[in-house]
Amino acid sequence: VCRRTLQLARLLKDRAVEAQACYSLGNTYTLLQDYERAIDYHLKHLIIAQDLKDRVGEGRACWSLGNAHTALGNHEQAMHFAEKHLEIAKEVNVYGFPPCQAQSVALICPCRHLVAV
Repeated sequence: VCRRTLQLARLLKDRAVEAQACYSLGNTYTLLQDYERAIDYHLKHLIIAQDLKDRVGEGRACWSLGNAHTALGNHEQAMHFAEKHLEIAKEVNVYGFPPCQAQSVALICPCRHLVAV
């Protein structure tokens, strides 16, 4: 279903639907523990989100990329995406925290064992 959605989105040139399809496919491959393929789709999602200036989508892509890189043991990459996610989360206040409390979001980053809070 997600692959067909991706094909249709590309055919119709609907970048927002294409981004969502890439996000869904990335999550599907994560559940299947095919992290390399998940990373590929999450990177595609990230690029489209950046093109669309969709900061929430960009944050979701970074979160997912951090999880996939953590699963592969790519801790440096995981930290990069976790930090980017935190930056975006603070910017868009995705967790509903006052700015002074947003730092606690680092406690739930995908590679939290690497984060000093």
